Amino acid sequence: MALIKNKTYLLSDSTMALIPVEIDGKWQTMIYDEENESTVTVEEPPHRLVQEACQSYGEEMISRNDGAKLLCDFTSKAPIAVSSLYNMFFFPNESPTNTSCSWFSHSHIRKVLDGEFGGTRLLFRNGKEIYVPTSKGVMNNQVHKTAQYRFILSEHLKQGQQKAALEMVFKALGLWKQPL
Repeated sequence: MALIKNKTYLLSDSTMALIPVEIDGKWQTMIYDEENESTVTVEEPPHRLVQEACQSYGEEMISRNDGAKLLCDFTSKAPIAVSSLYNMFFFPNESPTNTSCSWFSHSHIRKVLDGEFGGTRLLFRNGKEIYVPTSKGVMNNQVHKTAQYRFILSEHLKQGQQKAALEMVFKALGLWKQPL
């Protein structure tokens, strides 16, 4: 697999994983992307790329993190809705404050498999597989937390959309009264 070096990278719905690598004493990110056969390396750590993606989709990472914690009572390693509109949910394999923290796209993971030395092999929907030095139990827990968060967030969004749709119907029929 070839390696491509980029100065910047914006997470998209084809981004599968962000893996930190230390090169010449500086933390960078190895990016696995469904649309690239080659691995892309960017001169930014993974958490910075997640922060930039949240900002480009209109939110701060801290508010995305807090939202997940509030909705689901998560206390640590909360998944992030980078963009619920584009179905982009990422989760960390360890505390995001650690430089060794990787981020994974929930939509791309097909299976969490046993790996060597207590780690995990992740099988992605396009058939690619990577090794992660995190236990299978932790990775399965993160996948399940993200699924729970996606469901709860989608239910909240549906309720808001239904309310807005009813308001529009009432306004169109002339039955809408502004709440006090």
